[in-house]
Amino acid sequence: MQVQQGNREKKIAKLGVKLLRLKLGKRGTPQAIHEYLMECGPSIKSLVDIINKTGLNIETVYQRKKIIEYGELGLWVVLNHPDLKDLGIMIINSLSKYTINKNDIPESNLSKFEIALINKVLLFTSSEIEKGMYLFIHADMLSCGNDIVRVIYDNVLKCIDNRQLNNDMLRSLIVLIECGLWTMQGDTAYRDAFFWSVNQICNDELKLIFKNSAQNLVKQPSKWYPNVWIEGKRQTIEGRKNGTLAPDEFSEIEKLCVPYIQQKLLNKKR
Repeated sequence: MQVQQGNREKKIAKLGVKLLRLKLGKRGTPQAIHEYLMECGPSIKSLVDIINKTGLNIETVYQRKKIIEYGELGLWVVLNHPDLKDLGIMIINSLSKYTINKNDIPESNLSKFEIALINKVLLFTSSEIEKGMYLFIHADMLSCGNDIVRVIYDNVLKCIDNRQLNNDMLRSLIVLIECGLWTMQGDTAYRDAFFWSVNQICNDELKLIFKNSAQNLVKQPSKWYPNVWIEGKRQTIEGRKNGTLAPDEFSEIEKLCVPYIQQKLLNKKR
């Protein structure tokens, strides 16, 4: 069944990305960001490759674009920002199968003014998120029952605690990370792609959790929710054309994805 999670937070994140690109100009374009990441060491390039493979495996254009765009942008900000680089390296090394050191990353090409702009956008974005349902999101993350997300969340918080960051930046990072993880684990548009990509890059500890999980967290791209819905729509169109489906009927696969049909089924079971 379709679950849309964090719609308001996703809109705020989209606004934050637009502001960042607007303020940074050419430096913040997807092309410039990709070129910087391609100057990094092989481990960073592998992460970029996984980001792009994940996006390209989704048939819905919007989700494909957002995964690639936001994934590369987030990696670029963390590795290119002088105050966040060590934190980024620590998080990657603690959760992934890769080992990264400072020599794998080029010197920051950001000016002090650009760094200040990035800080302001991060603070603005997180403060806007806090005006919504953040307290619920925070509580939900503290009691998160998904073992993979739990380990990622705990490791990221531990890494943040080990860094000397000012209180505003510390608060901003925690809010953004919590909302990102909360949305990725729950929203059907991104959930399958998220767990697939984590499984591609994770360390042995997370691999073992994936293996022992009773949930089917890692699915092949053809089984990802957005791709199943696209296939269901194709079958619906074909069925209506050849007369096997009435004009108002849906294919069996699309029925699994159409929200109001699923809601009717749930209401019948109550």
